[in-house]
Amino acid sequence: MEREKALAHRARRRVREEHPFVPLEKAQFIWNHDRDEHGDFKEGAFVVVPVGTMADELRELSSSTGADTEGWPDTDHNNPEFVFGTLLFEDWESQADQIEMIAEFAKIDAADWARRMLRGIAYNLGAFPEGSERSVWDPMESIGDVERFRDEVLNQLQRKAAFDSQRDLADE
Repeated sequence: MEREKALAHRARRRVREEHPFVPLEKAQFIWNHDRDEHGDFKEGAFVVVPVGTMADELRELSSSTGADTEGWPDTDHNNPEFVFGTLLFEDWESQADQIEMIAEFAKIDAADWARRMLRGIAYNLGAFPEGSERSVWDPMESIGDVERFRDEVLNQLQRKAAFDSQRDLADE
């Protein structure tokens, strides 16, 4: 999955450099799923791009939906909220990959709901403690803002995992 994650990272960088947000009407969701050691599918390398962006390269990822499908984004089964709902309960490589997926939805201009969800996760994890330079309420007015916010959430998730691991070792 590392190659696929590197590809998704390159796509994210390109989209960030070219767009303030991904327009809803052009939003294309692309991700990969691989079988784990037990044969179960694991989701990862999720990215949202304007349809057609890096099309040849992103074909390496196994799954796609969005602006290249009929009825996007106005049908009951083909809109960001429906896609999000179907993906939310899939098995992801890690909790960090699931947070990445939510942050990718937050990069769509009309997906303020996803930015609010990201804020809720940040609040729950304590990602922006009182007195820090940034706040959970800082505006997310571009893809760059969303990615900086996501990075702080992922950093806090790592700190929490390290703390939990140390606590578990102490309990043994």
